[in-house]
Amino acid sequence: MLAGEELLEVRMLLRQPHLAARRVAVGIISSWDSESLDDLGFAAVLDAASERYPCIPNDSSKPSEQLAMLLWGQPHCVPVSAVVDCVLKADMYARWALIRLLVLRHDAQGVQAVEFLLSMDGFVDVMSPPVDSVFDPLLQYSSVAEHERPLDLSALAQVFAGLLIRPGWTRQVAAFLQQLQQHGRLYGTARALVLASASTLATAIVGECNAAVGKTAAVASSTEVRRTLSSLAALLGSFLSVDDHSPLYRMLGSADPFVSVIGAVALTDCGLGVGSDRIEMLARDTETLGPLFRGLDALGAAELIPSQYRVPRLLAQADLVEWLRKESELGSAPDEIEPLGAWQLLDEGEGEQTGVASEADSVGDQVELFRFRMNAPHWSSGRGWMVGVGGAWTHSCYYAEDELTAEEHIANLQLAADNWQSPPR
Repeated sequence: MLAGEELLEVRMLLRQPHLAARRVAVGIISSWDSESLDDLGFAAVLDAASERYPCIPNDSSKPSEQLAMLLWGQPHCVPVSAVVDCVLKADMYARWALIRLLVLRHDAQGVQAVEFLLSMDGFVDVMSPPVDSVFDPLLQYSSVAEHERPLDLSALAQVFAGLLIRPGWTRQVAAFLQQLQQHGRLYGTARALVLASASTLATAIVGECNAAVGKTAAVASSTEVRRTLSSLAALLGSFLSVDDHSPLYRMLGSADPFVSVIGAVALTDCGLGVGSDRIEMLARDTETLGPLFRGLDALGAAELIPSQYRVPRLLAQADLVEWLRKESELGSAPDEIEPLGAWQLLDEGEGEQTGVASEADSVGDQVELFRFRMNAPHWSSGRGWMVGVGGAWTHSCYYAEDELTAEEHIANLQLAADNWQSPPR
């Protein structure tokens, strides 16, 4: 059993603003588990988890969260009221770990406590967005004898309907509500509130994206916005009652092609038809072909894309353009891009590392080589035509086309991609 003196020693170490002391304390905590605690130990660990310890430069540990997680193995070991009190006192790292402790109880008291905390005025304003799957245990049947049926989550779902519109919370909350709906556990007032909240938010975001089309700082260019819309589309699609005024159709008809892709995939997932002209328009755009193909292919519906756009060269080009659009790369699609041919990468031990290949070859990985360039005033415009690769893997070192031969470009790109994907030793 964990001795009280040992926990006191750890807390004293955690209170010191020194990295060495922090590392010793974290190492000791890592050696504990819930089996080593008795009733007094559970209460002491909970109290320790609620304390705010000094921030130390170059320290990425989260000791308060680590202490709270010790209690996950036996979530009924401490009273609900004590956990709620500690949530209100704890730092941002321990709060979600303690809320998950309430979730792991699988009982009405835990659900009511979570509902109380998340509906408390001002509390969520000081909370970081929820971590993925923190609420998922609520979807399971309770292991407590008097709760053999699924927990009643209708009141909590109504709270979540309000949290759905909070920036940073939408994706995680929508994913949980989608699972509730798919399990048939959203009904009555809660179901209506969730549907209304999701529809209102999705419609507003689509409107913002439409208004931003053509502007320099387009909301629609944000990856986070597209992820948020995708989560809302999945939630709305789970209601299986899509009418002509559904936000999914507004997404499909959006002036922003990325939003239109989200709508097309979501409606296809619902079993609703999407016009072939709309699918072809999205496939014709190099920037949207990639997400459209991945989305429909995941549904087993890639054949909806006309065959002339499902060839390796165009799909590889779409992959490269999507990669170049990242903020860490060019930040936007290239102004011009042209194919330089297909290349076969030979396996190790089969001779040279690379070699020219036709599209019909099937031995080894095949990549497509492209050249692309940006117009002024982009920072890379002075380099002229640059070279990148798509297909089996996607990468660019932004070397000018005339700096290296085609063989040297391929070898250099493969080496750079291997180094980028492999962790440093």
